[in-house]
Amino acid sequence: MPRRSTRNAEAWESAMEEVSKYRLQADWAGRLRLLPLRHQTAGIGCHHHDLWAIPLEPRPEATVGLYRLEKFRYGSNAGAFGISLDELKVYREQLRTWLGVDGTWSYRYFEEGIYPIDATAEHLQRLTSQELPRDLDELLEWTRPGDPEDPKERERVVALRRLCGWVGRWTLFVLGENSD
Repeated sequence: MPRRSTRNAEAWESAMEEVSKYRLQADWAGRLRLLPLRHQTAGIGCHHHDLWAIPLEPRPEATVGLYRLEKFRYGSNAGAFGISLDELKVYREQLRTWLGVDGTWSYRYFEEGIYPIDATAEHLQRLTSQELPRDLDELLEWTRPGDPEDPKERERVVALRRLCGWVGRWTLFVLGENSD
């Protein structure tokens, strides 16, 4: 395993400090776990992804497709030197054929060891039987210590917090082994 440089360690700590501000709503906290995760991808490219993850149990009928997806690319070094359009087309067809899902918006994260799927309610229903809200933002507690006490001002702060980063906030990842 490559050594983490001081810069990477500092970046990891900074990222974890920022994401630690996110908490699950109390009614979800007992059913789901929100975990910091560092995952290495792209084979010999050794790319590192720092994620705030909610592990989900796959549906039994999805496990074969998930396994095939991961094993197909093991040792490919996909992403180490970029991704070709042809690779993306094959990946998309596999998502559609093997799992009945798509990666229209999340494809940019595709590499060996990390397989993105658009986090839509329909895709989540196909892949897991765990109960989840249709709007995944409902999982998170948006108020934080130090927020304004005035209800109207607090509402504005929370609305801005929800708006910032909403594009791409949620992506469904199948994490696989990295071959390096």
